[in-house]
Amino acid sequence: MPISYMLDSARERLITTVSGPIVFEDIRDHLETLRKEQNLGYAELIDARTATTSMLSSADILRLADLARPAVGQRACGPRAVVVNIEVAFGMVRMLGILLTEHSNLEVFRGLDEAERWLAGFRPVEGA
Repeated sequence: MPISYMLDSARERLITTVSGPIVFEDIRDHLETLRKEQNLGYAELIDARTATTSMLSSADILRLADLARPAVGQRACGPRAVVVNIEVAFGMVRMLGILLTEHSNLEVFRGLDEAERWLAGFRPVEGA
């Protein structure tokens, strides 16, 4: 599977790795897994530097936003820091973050250190 994650209990954070070609269904399934396992409240560091997003379209980003709004709206959602190194991926994640502004705190970064510093500014969401 191109998306895998683990819970870092010490930092109360999900560490997610995204690799290879990514399609809408991969992200949808990841979101659904987090929802079912009641992990949406944790902050999430998403390392997508080895992912390729050429299979994602702007229409897919709109579909993801539509899918994510009710999932994150059901309970508090922790912040998401997505690290990418491809410009088109940066733009796609940025667009998703803007679409989810009222529902979630999602930011895109080009480096892990910057993403880690940003996440360190958040307290765990109650009930995570």
